[in-house]
Amino acid sequence: MAPAPSLIRQYFRFLDGRAKCKVCDKEYAPNSTTNMKNHLQSKHRNLYEEYQMQIAEDGVKPSRNKNEAVEDNPATTHKIYRALMEYVVFANLPLEHIQGVPMRRLLRGIGPRHESVDIESFKKYVNDDEYENILGKVKEEIRKNHYVSLTAYIWKDPTSTNNILIISNHGLSETFERSSMILKCAIFDENAPGDVVSEILKTVCTDLNISTKQVHCMIRDERSSLKRVTEPVLPIQDLDCTIHKIQTIIRETFLSEENITVFKRKFDEISENSTTKSLSQDIKEALNLNATDWESTFIKFKTLFSMAANYSIKTGNLTSTLEEKWVETRDDVMKCFDLANYMYDSQEFLSSMYPIFKAITISLTKYLALLPEANIFGAALTSLKTKFETTLSSLEHNNVYLIATFLDPRYKFIESNNNIRDQILQMANTDDGMDIIPSPNVENVQKRKIDSSDSDMATPNKISKESESNVLKKYLSKSGDVTMDQKSRVLLKEIFDYEDMPSLDYDEDPLEWWKNYGHKFKNLSTFARRFLAPPAASVVNEQLFGEGGSLELNSKLKYIFMKHNIVTFNFNY
Repeated sequence: MAPAPSLIRQYFRFLDGRAKCKVCDKEYAPNSTTNMKNHLQSKHRNLYEEYQMQIAEDGVKPSRNKNEAVEDNPATTHKIYRALMEYVVFANLPLEHIQGVPMRRLLRGIGPRHESVDIESFKKYVNDDEYENILGKVKEEIRKNHYVSLTAYIWKDPTSTNNILIISNHGLSETFERSSMILKCAIFDENAPGDVVSEILKTVCTDLNISTKQVHCMIRDERSSLKRVTEPVLPIQDLDCTIHKIQTIIRETFLSEENITVFKRKFDEISENSTTKSLSQDIKEALNLNATDWESTFIKFKTLFSMAANYSIKTGNLTSTLEEKWVETRDDVMKCFDLANYMYDSQEFLSSMYPIFKAITISLTKYLALLPEANIFGAALTSLKTKFETTLSSLEHNNVYLIATFLDPRYKFIESNNNIRDQILQMANTDDGMDIIPSPNVENVQKRKIDSSDSDMATPNKISKESESNVLKKYLSKSGDVTMDQKSRVLLKEIFDYEDMPSLDYDEDPLEWWKNYGHKFKNLSTFARRFLAPPAASVVNEQLFGEGGSLELNSKLKYIFMKHNIVTFNFNY
């Protein structure tokens, strides 16, 4: 029984009265199905075997009219290609997925002429035509933003000496909906100097017409090729990624090579003690864990810290009351670090960085206050706390963090707000793009005072995700009378009204708060969209690098760029 011509035809393109092989462009008469079959068998054995499998699976189909010449329709092909591209992008699949048997069967249902897609033609369509469409959409969206908040992240290509730099923009819409766009995926050699990265960043800003004044900040990791590379080229505010900063602190202090060596030596000396022999062995195994990235560093620290605390409790001859208090403070420390770990898998805001560093510092201080001076882990924990204190001090002098913290309704009472008010007013008066919307009843704002206390931050015994906003609350300082213009009075009234509203619990969403109440703070909400837009971390979802099939690297980077942005634009581009 003769095979169904429709199954053979899927491997050929029909144009101008000829059948052309989609792989090698060999031409045949449009109805020469035997020649087509012989061509597959002799030249493309893998396709011929696939063809035979389809015959066995699907059986014989009615043949087409021999006089029917099927011409490719460019408009229809474009629609099919675009639908296929969106399918593989949305499903996070490699481009080659469209060559699989399930996809062929789906296309066959659409129409015989679409039973097979030329993969090379499809790749060209995706990486040339649609790439330009999406790039145009990115430029259009950037033009709408008064400020941009960038993240820069470097990923090492395991197959070469190349590093891949991804630069993204993060923003908040008028309705406080979050969005992120990849602006650039670039390749550079791992041995390249830091100014290469700076030049890439400069090129991105030039190509997308992003001015220096438009860049609110850039969050970057602590690699030497990114740290402070902006200063020689672009005078913009670059900030530490929270995750990389905490990872660096842990590795340079508690998990430093010096401390690990000391721990191993001391536990070798006491490993024969029958009371703690098993626990000592567990600690020695934890010391040998390999800590390279954030997750492994966090696991090693958490495991070792918990074991160290248990060891200290067992060997400390503590009263039941003191032991209970020590367990409580130990748990507080880990809850604070768990909050930091939560940032890795979430889109937590930059506004959380200062509160989390403050919570970690306070919890470590309380824990060390109960630790005997001769404790094996005392010196390592002290160095850890000191490093967090130093970093916290630098955050306290950076208005990007402090204003973001203030405009997050979960944390607005953490610090005295006098200086923050002044900074916001100053920015409003110097920002050419800031138009203050008039508001009634502002005449008496100069006389307004807020009753508050200047006491130190209240710190309850437990720091948890649910209670962190209470842990970090600090009362407002008194606001003195000032002389100001109408523009400043309008904004200051909104600031006072915002301060009067209750704060959120830590597990509540600050963006939902601004969605609900932003209409009451038409001017202050402009600052909220600017300062709450940056994420706390520059870590990009590693799934972005895991796909792309057999594409060469440049095409793969285009695919990453498109995949992320198509979803960001909700397929409207």
